[in-house]
Amino acid sequence: MNKIQIYIPVLILALAASSCSKVLEKDEAEASFARKGELPEVSDVKLVSVDEYAGTAVVEATFSGISDDMHSLEIGFISADDYALTGTTNQRNKALIDNPADGTYRRTIAVSAGVPNYIVAMAASDDGAVYSRRLSVDVPDVPWQYKVGEEYSGTVTSYNDGSSTYEHTVRLEFSADFSRLTVYDIDPYLRANLLGADDGYESGEANWATGTVDLENRTVTFASGTSGVAINAGSYYIYPIDRIENETYYKADSFVLTFNEDASELSFPMFGLLANGSLTDVYNGFTLAEN
Repeated sequence: MNKIQIYIPVLILALAASSCSKVLEKDEAEASFARKGELPEVSDVKLVSVDEYAGTAVVEATFSGISDDMHSLEIGFISADDYALTGTTNQRNKALIDNPADGTYRRTIAVSAGVPNYIVAMAASDDGAVYSRRLSVDVPDVPWQYKVGEEYSGTVTSYNDGSSTYEHTVRLEFSADFSRLTVYDIDPYLRANLLGADDGYESGEANWATGTVDLENRTVTFASGTSGVAINAGSYYIYPIDRIENETYYKADSFVLTFNEDASELSFPMFGLLANGSLTDVYNGFTLAEN
């Protein structure tokens, strides 16, 4: 033990005396490189604007200390509608910056309307990751009509023939001012049996109708004539049914579809398919869910 305690200080002094200039040169060479584990600095996120209709937010942050030695470096922003930023309710969103360098960047990132959103600026490389403090952004909800999807699907069973079950999908298209809504492939039986693929059926060419939208009540009303609602399919009509008495079907004055509050479901009333004066199929109302 005594020998080691005496010898080490002597060796250190000798090395220091003989190679002082080399130590300085090494320090100078390494000054321009990031040390192992070094990451950029990230400022807090600044909210610039929110567009609840587009489902986006514009955010800004400053990044500094970026080096070419930071391998696999990514900088940018992350948003989610849960505090942990895991995207448990909706998908976590990223807005990355190409060709990272020191500077202040502004990006547009997706957010969810009607719920709080959390946004961070981040920088990540092979050596780890750094994040800014969370920015909480309350994104206003949008009217129900902006939430309406392009397709709604579900299982439909015939009222007058319980053995007839259809996996049915309708396609929706609003007018620009949301005053009219066109429903394509509106009748399940017609789509599945009479106008199938073998008959050259194409969505939009037949089996559709356009109704008037009541934004306050979330309804779509289709005008009904003597035969019912014309669906652009020759002699076939949607026949809205008000009630059934003694196996007699009484026609309703109109055919009305209803959306729920968040437009995730579309409900149909009781109706039948009228073909040459006879009801081919009758449905006791059904609800389709947004795809």
